[in-house]
Amino acid sequence: MAQYFQGFSLGAGSVKTYHLDIDNDLSFNNHKLTNLGNPTNNTDGARKQEYNDIMDKITWQLVFETTTSTPTTTITISGLDINTDKKYRLYMDLINNSGYGRDYYLFVNGDTQSSNYVRQKLTANNSTITAEGGNDSRFAINTSSGHLIYEFDIIKDKYSRFKASYTENQTSYSSITFFNIYKTATISNITSLTIYAPFLNGTYGIDTNSYVSLYRLRGY
Repeated sequence: MAQYFQGFSLGAGSVKTYHLDIDNDLSFNNHKLTNLGNPTNNTDGARKQEYNDIMDKITWQLVFETTTSTPTTTITISGLDINTDKKYRLYMDLINNSGYGRDYYLFVNGDTQSSNYVRQKLTANNSTITAEGGNDSRFAINTSSGHLIYEFDIIKDKYSRFKASYTENQTSYSSITFFNIYKTATISNITSLTIYAPFLNGTYGIDTNSYVSLYRLRGY
């Protein structure tokens, strides 16, 4: 059964429309694409590149993934370039089997001085709104044992500052939380991210089988 996808992009003052047909063969704008792994002529190569360019603009691409094999305090993601990638999505499923409530931090570009960051949390529950914040980069505070699941969107904002944010429903469907971490100083790029949970009472806050993945959005 064929699958059809249509879309458009804006560029050079014009609108381009695209038609992608996936069947036994792959055609793009009604042109069959052959030898995609190794194009044999300039026409196929150009169409393959155009197809890749479009897919870059409409899909999240996995750039990092790990499942911890031993307990640890730190997971670092390096080799990033926000100036090219524009936006990241960070997913974390951190396991805390220590039996202790503990704090979790998110750092950028190797700056692990927590006072160089600020955080803000806003929770709305029906007509009641509460706010809290602090001069640090903690995204989880005194968190008990179990799975800590978070999904952050990460950008360099219009003020050239690191911004990590998430939105989530709380235990009640009527309650929603907005959370941001900012770096107080401006940045020229985002090249690495660090997730950190301090060693506490002889135990680790990031236990075996904790999972972290990072995606980039090209052409954002």
